[in-house]
Amino acid sequence: RTFSTNILGLRLLIIPSQKNLVFIGSLQFRVLLGECSIFGFKALPSKEEKWIHACSYRCGSALMYFETGSIPIRSCDVEDVLSQFGIRDSASQVTALSFHVGAVLLVRPAVAKELPFEQSEVVEMFYGSEEVLKNGTPIVPSAVIPNTKCEDLLFYPSSDMKLVSSSILQECVQLGLQKLFVVLACGAAGVGKSTLLRFIVNGLLSIGVEPFLMDLDTGQSEFCLPGCLAVKKMRFPLIGPPFGRFMNDPDLCYFFGEASPAGRPQVYLQLISELFRQYTDKISSGILLVNTNGYVVGLGAEILMEIVKVLKPDRVLVLSNVIECRDDDNPTELRKLLEPLVNVKLLRTSHCKLGTKGTLNNARLRDVQIASYMFRDSSCLKQLYSKKPFVVSWNKLYVADTSQKIQREFLMYGLNGCLVALCHVPANIAQEMLHEDVDDVLSLVILNLVLDLFIDNPLNVGIYLQEELIDLHSNEEIQPRMERGY
Repeated sequence: RTFSTNILGLRLLIIPSQKNLVFIGSLQFRVLLGECSIFGFKALPSKEEKWIHACSYRCGSALMYFETGSIPIRSCDVEDVLSQFGIRDSASQVTALSFHVGAVLLVRPAVAKELPFEQSEVVEMFYGSEEVLKNGTPIVPSAVIPNTKCEDLLFYPSSDMKLVSSSILQECVQLGLQKLFVVLACGAAGVGKSTLLRFIVNGLLSIGVEPFLMDLDTGQSEFCLPGCLAVKKMRFPLIGPPFGRFMNDPDLCYFFGEASPAGRPQVYLQLISELFRQYTDKISSGILLVNTNGYVVGLGAEILMEIVKVLKPDRVLVLSNVIECRDDDNPTELRKLLEPLVNVKLLRTSHCKLGTKGTLNNARLRDVQIASYMFRDSSCLKQLYSKKPFVVSWNKLYVADTSQKIQREFLMYGLNGCLVALCHVPANIAQEMLHEDVDDVLSLVILNLVLDLFIDNPLNVGIYLQEELIDLHSNEEIQPRMERGY
């Protein structure tokens, strides 16, 4: 549940124990009571006014979620916090909560540090002028609401992934003080290698351990600039978008210049060997996490074997996605090839990607980042990217905005760019939600709608906005109504 506070722009967020909250957008949060994890990073209460910035954006990044532990907070402590922020009838409101509280957060909207082209586009989309940005006006509103599990729609870490990341954390802590402990993640594209490493990095940072990350995937920009091989000491949790340029200033870096090593495998391997030699000349103990590319068949498998021979990792994690099966996702064969060389652990993941129609894929993202680096004028980059958001099956989602009211003319754009929370709505209570008295909330139950509005089939949409119902019955009606400000 969210509560308006006596401080403008802040919301008090109460999350049940052993539950999670999923959101899109950008916010800053403080933990007031309990504890919660965000992508494996454990956030704890602090006496200081310590704000953590987390964001997930529409151009290809995964949705973010908070997850609470199993230890409930005493009701009297929650009541005390509610009263501190001027929330009336706090006792009755807490009593009305039908769950054990796992964490109490203070949240506020925040503008994400987008790349120049993204920043310009968001401002233009909402306000039509970059002058707004210069005046420091917030670009997007915020929204947060607890949700039930939506594994079929959103990324949610499997129990196997949690178990493996936990065991790797223990080994890293035990052995990383004595020697150089190397963990390598491999597998086909999209199986969750980068996500698993995120969990491990964040878990280590939560206990005060700063690992090194070696990124050997030149075809993406998850941890490093495109086309580069790099090593970076991780000092901050990875809770922003994948393309947040965490490794813009790597400790060691070599430029390879191609998205795949297939064209020049020998040069690729020579650069890896030299990168590792320079690293081990400076570092003799600690933790090194290695991210590899998704090229794992044919020549790709041979290159991976050579990488293993050079790095001599203590643990190799072979990942396979059981939901999105690919022809090159053959973990059994890969395991047979690597087991004579190293200790191999097979990890099956079970997450599915959001639709990527119209969003920035890795190839387009590489183009945009390189162009953004070379050309500071963002106007010349607009042909390289799309305004379209994620393509999601919205019929199972309840979308709520708990911030300041969105002006009518920005309504559909607001759904595209603002921070929203997603929660599963059973069909039998979807209609009941529309008749609830929700304070300062934009409530939507959307039937078979995607936000890019490029649908040929007729649709029926109910939009509940401040006790007013607007029905859109066909795609042809949407554009005229948007032009009139509906």
